[in-house]
Amino acid sequence: MPYKDPLKRKEYHKKYIASWQVRSREKRRIYLKNFYSIPENRQKRIERLRRWREKNKDKLLIQHREYNKKNREKISERHKKRWLELRIEVLTHYGGNPPKCACCGEKEIKFLTIDHIGNDGNKHRKELKTRSIVRWIRNNNYPKGFQVLCWNCNCAKGLWGKCPHYKRK
Repeated sequence: MPYKDPLKRKEYHKKYIASWQVRSREKRRIYLKNFYSIPENRQKRIERLRRWREKNKDKLLIQHREYNKKNREKISERHKKRWLELRIEVLTHYGGNPPKCACCGEKEIKFLTIDHIGNDGNKHRKELKTRSIVRWIRNNNYPKGFQVLCWNCNCAKGLWGKCPHYKRK
């Protein structure tokens, strides 16, 4: 040890550890990647993290609230982007690629909606108690009974039983 003074020794030790961490960062990353690729070790780590989160629940909650306050716009943009990606994914599944209205052929994404084929959409939404039918559809592996309609065709179907385009066909 080059220093006999405890304060200088402590400072020296901090600098030494910091430089060692920089030097060995890549080795440690590779070691941990290999270590946690073993299922038993991964499970132990997950369990340890779960216990730590339970123990520090209040601390984490405060941190999350502070982060959310500071980054409100960024979080909002991320949520909008994810929701749009999810919506396009569901529309593409039911309406083809690119998605289009099953009645009139409208292709503008902003006009397209998901329609319950059996005209039971209101009842279904009340049972779900959720605002996002597209998330429910994806989480339930794209069940049958849905189609893509444009807003006009969907409203006409809801009000009059069928769309005016249907008569022309």
